[in-house]
Amino acid sequence: MQDIEDQTPTTPDPKSWLYPFLSGLGVTSFEANLSGGGDSGAIDDITWFRGEEMVPNAEIEDPLSALTIDDGSPQRATFLDAFHIMVENDAANEGNYYDNEGGSVWSRYLLDPESRTLVMEESSFAENEPDYDDEEEEWDPFDEAAEEDEDDDIDVEP
Repeated sequence: MQDIEDQTPTTPDPKSWLYPFLSGLGVTSFEANLSGGGDSGAIDDITWFRGEEMVPNAEIEDPLSALTIDDGSPQRATFLDAFHIMVENDAANEGNYYDNEGGSVWSRYLLDPESRTLVMEESSFAENEPDYDDEEEEWDPFDEAAEEDEDDDIDVEP
């Protein structure tokens, strides 16, 4: 027989516990744009909506930044931190926008009053195009030495 702890997550899903705070601020949906490459990725923009009307970010993000999660640890994450982690994790599930050539992810979320949760309605992933330079020049250390020669008036022979 499994313990109840094995059947229930230890950390509540932010999609459910963020719902009352966002709906209390009048949010009905939001869109997230993320991009990256190399070994990093980030949220470029969040657009908040009340119905069809866009809401200034500060009206939503300032209250979320003021609320902290007290989980007993010395570090205090804000509700906005948890929101960003949720969006970044969902984006990573859509496509690897942050490694190698990277890419971009766009996602639209709805606040579903029936389930009282945030629901990803749609999402898209686009890979960045590789940046190949067809006319790559080989590095020649003597070319750099010649350039230094012009500045320093020192003769350098290959």
